[in-house]
Amino acid sequence: MAHVTDGLSSSENEDRMALVKRSILPVKREGCFPFSSIFHVFPSCFRSIQCAFRWIGTLGLDQRDICGRCIDLQDRLEEGHPRENHDQLQILQERYDQLDETTERQLVSLQSKYDSLYEHYIALQKHSDYLTSKMAEVSANSGDLECLNDPFANTKLANEFDNNIRNNLWIDLCENIVDEKGDHSEVEVLRKLSNMMQSIHGMCYDKADNHIREFLFLDPGDDLPFLKNNLGVYSTRKNIAHNETVTNKIKLEIRSSLQQTEDYQELVRDTSCEATTSLQEFVEKFALYCWLMTVATPRMVLRFDAVGRPYDDIKDRYVEYATQDEVEDEVQPVGTVKCVAWPSVELQDFANIWKKGEVVVTKS
Repeated sequence: MAHVTDGLSSSENEDRMALVKRSILPVKREGCFPFSSIFHVFPSCFRSIQCAFRWIGTLGLDQRDICGRCIDLQDRLEEGHPRENHDQLQILQERYDQLDETTERQLVSLQSKYDSLYEHYIALQKHSDYLTSKMAEVSANSGDLECLNDPFANTKLANEFDNNIRNNLWIDLCENIVDEKGDHSEVEVLRKLSNMMQSIHGMCYDKADNHIREFLFLDPGDDLPFLKNNLGVYSTRKNIAHNETVTNKIKLEIRSSLQQTEDYQELVRDTSCEATTSLQEFVEKFALYCWLMTVATPRMVLRFDAVGRPYDDIKDRYVEYATQDEVEDEVQPVGTVKCVAWPSVELQDFANIWKKGEVVVTKS
């Protein structure tokens, strides 16, 4: 029996013995009757003998010859030894550490280069700002160009004047007053506001000229010197004019003078407190920007000299104001300017136009 089970495991021997026993079981169940043994015992015994011969035929074979797939699987398991896997993982970890150290050194190098380039950029930026400042001073000293480095440069003032005063205050003020004063036409309200703005501009102009005369000890009627020949005086006047004490004084003086005019009193008569407050705010802020533009170098002016002129001749300085009703006039011909609703912002010598104005054009 020891020779029979050589090279086989106990589980395999039990499986093969079960095949033999399974063929004998029907004989035990049916008994040894003469007829039943003929039909049942012989086929069962034949199958059992056949399985036994097959089983005996395998006794001389080695276990390794039974299944090549098992051998291949065993070889694979031996090749994938845990110790060898551990060694491979160790090698991979060492390579990863080396790559990690290399990446870290590269990052440190790149950071150092970035810091160096950033310092160089800061130095260039400072040098560029210095050159820009010097060029701005040269432009300002020429008397013909604005100082781009100045927070009160002409372009900046023109943009703020158009956005803060025209878009935020003047448009709403016109609509509110026209709605509340039903007995006054829209064109009449625009004309009164235009007269007030022109008065403010004239007062700012006169006050700025008087400052120059005071610096040079000139009489009130004396002509002012040219800007190019007295840049120091005009620059000093400009710096003093930007002082908050001076600007507040100018606003109060202009508002007090304007409140005495007939146009102002007619606009605030029979209007709500809200409309009156809006008008006062508009006057003060308009006076502030008008003053800053008047003392600028070169000087900026507001143009109102378009009344009675054909609109086609001034399209480069004004745009047409859209009124609710068609504008009529018994004297002026069709296509001419009836009223300057909003002034244009230009240089004193007509050399440049920063912002276009708006005019009311006669239609019939």
